[in-house]
Amino acid sequence: MGKIFVLLSSLFFGVSNAYWKRAILKLPFYVVIFFRGCIASSIFGILWLLDTYHYHFFSNPSIGIPADYKHLILTFLLCFFSDFGLYFFVKSLQYQKVGIVVAISSINIFSVITALVFLKETWNPIYWICILLIIVGTYFLFPSAEKHSKKKISWESIQYGFYAAFFWGVSYALFRFSIRWYGPLSFSFILEFCTTIFVFIIIVWTKNIHFIVQKKNRDEQNQFLLLAGLLLGGTFFINMAILITPITLVNILGNTTQLISLLLGLLWYKEKWTKKEWIGITIILATIFYTSLLK
Repeated sequence: MGKIFVLLSSLFFGVSNAYWKRAILKLPFYVVIFFRGCIASSIFGILWLLDTYHYHFFSNPSIGIPADYKHLILTFLLCFFSDFGLYFFVKSLQYQKVGIVVAISSINIFSVITALVFLKETWNPIYWICILLIIVGTYFLFPSAEKHSKKKISWESIQYGFYAAFFWGVSYALFRFSIRWYGPLSFSFILEFCTTIFVFIIIVWTKNIHFIVQKKNRDEQNQFLLLAGLLLGGTFFINMAILITPITLVNILGNTTQLISLLLGLLWYKEKWTKKEWIGITIILATIFYTSLLK
């Protein structure tokens, strides 16, 4: 059952990652994240309450709100930490191809290091080779000299992708603690609720509050609903998988996300890649998959 959960989450996240580029064409990306978060957290909250008080299908009666308030504080801090990953991922999509952003943001060396330190997993010397291969693959994605006029933007987008990989890699490795404390459904609500608050603070800080009070047209509303729906499936299924499936297996099957996003980037946005970029993407994806196979 855990394998099915991972594949389902990969499908939802793969489509969602590719669709972000289309959704942020008309509005600032943090505004889109805010409305998506409002819808997702509302639905998760309703499902959580219904399941807790009526069905108990996804809620383990022994898993509830921890009596220790420290668990709650740690969970909120972890969720806010993860939100930086989404922020930098979507920001990077403004300037770079979907396939490149997804590949860089999926670098899981940060998850490996986090698991080594906090989950007491053993270090495999082959990881050093994997790190080197990722550096080489990323080098092929760097802008060429003839693109000097766009070099700054391209370099920034690659940096944002690395930032996303760092924040997501660390937080997703630690999510297992919070999921065990709360259960997958209630933690999904907490995660999306924190995301909504996080982005609302950014909107207020950047003085763009007018974007969330103005009337939205039907096309924009549909984009918010679609992103929220994709995220509902991806977030819930990955949390279920983390709870009942070995992390190694989650990483192996989770690479399907990159392949789906890569394919949709080619189909939806007609992205044309140079041979150099193809080599870089291939090296990174192959290294990610190979690293996931290691124990």
